[in-house]
Amino acid sequence: MKEYPLEYAEHIYYAPSEMEKQGGIWPVRTGKNLAKPNYSVGSRMIECYSIHCISSGKVSFVHNEQSVILSEGDLFCLYPLIPYSYKVVNPDIAPLSMKWLAFHGSQAFSILAKIGFTQLKPYVRGSMTLESEKVMNHIQSMMRGQSSDNLRLQASIYQLLSCFIEQNEVSNLAKHNGSWVQRAIDYMDAHYMEGITVSDVVSLAGVHRSHCYTELQRVLGISPQQYLIKLRMKKALELLQVEKYTVTEISLSLGYKDVYSFSRSFGNYYGMPPTHFRFHPTK
Repeated sequence: MKEYPLEYAEHIYYAPSEMEKQGGIWPVRTGKNLAKPNYSVGSRMIECYSIHCISSGKVSFVHNEQSVILSEGDLFCLYPLIPYSYKVVNPDIAPLSMKWLAFHGSQAFSILAKIGFTQLKPYVRGSMTLESEKVMNHIQSMMRGQSSDNLRLQASIYQLLSCFIEQNEVSNLAKHNGSWVQRAIDYMDAHYMEGITVSDVVSLAGVHRSHCYTELQRVLGISPQQYLIKLRMKKALELLQVEKYTVTEISLSLGYKDVYSFSRSFGNYYGMPPTHFRFHPTK
């Protein structure tokens, strides 16, 4: 890399062929850098799209008059003719190092959306993996040598973008998993007295039964069936201390079909029948 006032960097400028320009994506330039402690860029604009990958350190990225701190593994995207600026953060803790790929093409905007970029939120977190960094290095090697194998270069660029898209899908799945798990727990907390079953919880979650069971058990520490029983038994203790409620009323209020099934469940859980607890509440 060559030394500049604010960084050590390699800038690789590529001359795309006419055939490449007829494709959905074609490269313009690429590069990498190691920032100096006073590193900053902008405010300025560029004429194309450019994905910047943070290899180490932290950067403060300013877009649409908003600032966000990005770190190792994060990406940010520069859109054509939209002002941006960025600068190093805490260089004494970890030096800022980045790699980037600038490109044009009719498919660029839609592919960036699949990665998770928008013009209002032109960054994604944790999308730079070892695999995508390896592909990026390969792309830079080909562009550095002005590869005559245009199809292979384009294929590598699509491979890189595909890696980013896959990582975004993984992140979205994790968010979805987190949302359905909490929704399932909230559902049980709200409706356990209405005789709901684990099948009802699975239907609400919208995931495979075994996956639902495994994730809920991981979060709750017990199976969803045991969690429903726990909620009902805790409520049963409260209701049994109210003398005006009969055991039959309590059993039906908790979703049991009759007093016998409730008494059996209560006995299995507490080791005594509900009538015994009513007369010996301290036990």
